[in-house]
Amino acid sequence: MIKKSLAVGIATVGYNLDSLDASVNTHIALIEKAHDQNIDLLVFPANSLTSG
Repeated sequence: MIKKSLAVGIATVGYNLDSLDASVNTHIALIEKAHDQNIDLLVFPANSLTSG
């Protein structure tokens, strides 16, 4: 079966300059939330993990 629609989500992320671990955990939480909402493609801002 071919899927005819694509659910796209756009994540807004506050930068955490102090901790890469905190940034990764934030991204994981947003990915899990998107999955629960049946999002097929989740887009993050450039450099949202590294804040650089």
